[in-house]
Amino acid sequence: MRYFGTDGIRGAYHTFPITEAFAECLGFAIRAYSKKVKSDTLVLGRDTRFSGESLANAFCRGLGGSIRVLDMGVIPTPAVSRAILELKADLGVVITASHNPFSDNGFKLLGPNGQKLSLMGLMFLEEQLENLLLREELQESQICFPEQLPCHEAFGDVYGAWLRSFLPERLPLGRLVIDAANGATSSFVEKVFSNLGCEVVFVAKEPDGYNINADVGSECVQFLSGKVLEHKADLGIAFDGDGDRCVLYDALGQRIPGDQVLGMFALDLERRGMLSHHQCVATIVSNLGLEHTLNRCGIRVLRSEVGDAQVWHQMVSANANFGGESSGHIIFRDAAPGGDGMLTAIMFLSLLSRTRRSLQELQAEMKLFPQEICNLKVLEKIPLEELPGFLEGCRRLQKDMGCEGRVLVR
Repeated sequence: MRYFGTDGIRGAYHTFPITEAFAECLGFAIRAYSKKVKSDTLVLGRDTRFSGESLANAFCRGLGGSIRVLDMGVIPTPAVSRAILELKADLGVVITASHNPFSDNGFKLLGPNGQKLSLMGLMFLEEQLENLLLREELQESQICFPEQLPCHEAFGDVYGAWLRSFLPERLPLGRLVIDAANGATSSFVEKVFSNLGCEVVFVAKEPDGYNINADVGSECVQFLSGKVLEHKADLGIAFDGDGDRCVLYDALGQRIPGDQVLGMFALDLERRGMLSHHQCVATIVSNLGLEHTLNRCGIRVLRSEVGDAQVWHQMVSANANFGGESSGHIIFRDAAPGGDGMLTAIMFLSLLSRTRRSLQELQAEMKLFPQEICNLKVLEKIPLEELPGFLEGCRRLQKDMGCEGRVLVR
């Protein structure tokens, strides 16, 4: 598709398609889509980027008052998913560029079940957008002021209370450091993670519109690693800008591999008889060691294409209730319709509390294989099937490694 990628639309602000004009076009397109699927309520949220409010206003102008908008203001993407379910809305739009720098922004679209909008829905919007952008001028639309809840914190409190319902009563930790990435979780972390029975240090929770993901958050290993060591913490937790992913650090300030976290959860769910059909979903880039370890414990690993939406669709197709990506998107399908960073953190804290096992013991069960990932710049993206010599080399390498290794090119 031209506009929508694996996680919505994303790019540099003031560069097409991340402009107010395009946001208005997207509002027009969703107006048409809402008529097609007979939807009348949309939940709108955004992260802490300076460009978010302007893009949100332009988007609402495009809607033209044709659909009831519940504007949540700054709120994590998973909270918008939750709001769709709780408030019985039909659609959701989050203005965010996730873990990207403040200079970027984008649009995530959610369907009536709080999940990423279906492929059919995106294809319809692609067609509508293409038609709109071919016009010299957009038809004039009535300016729409989104209907406000009494204050967006009103639902924020509901979301926070829902998260706290999963918290253990007491943690076997002395000190915990939490990095909010100066993003959408900044105003939530203290409300959710206080009173855990251990000391909690909160960092990077003072957004100013420009410091989101700025050398902090899930993509910056050095920052939280340093904070864990500085505060002599037992565990570090980092979220990304819109709060749908979570990464963890041990007491040595080392990032715990996402596939290892995925495996620890899968093993725990299986032991408690809560892993549906003894299977979990990972992506094609997940470490082969994850598959070997879980297979030995009777757990089948299904692989999807990259992207949490792809993981979700594979989970639904296989009737699996757990899956995720090594990047930190973890999906507990029985609890939420997509990845939720704060929920993932809480589930991990609950695992530690319930098992009373050390992090080192849990990690020791999840042996990963040595793995090297290399990004190559090419002059031209030639389809792989048109490179028979390259594919033959990959096949020979795969044959040499057998079931003890694999080659993936994407």
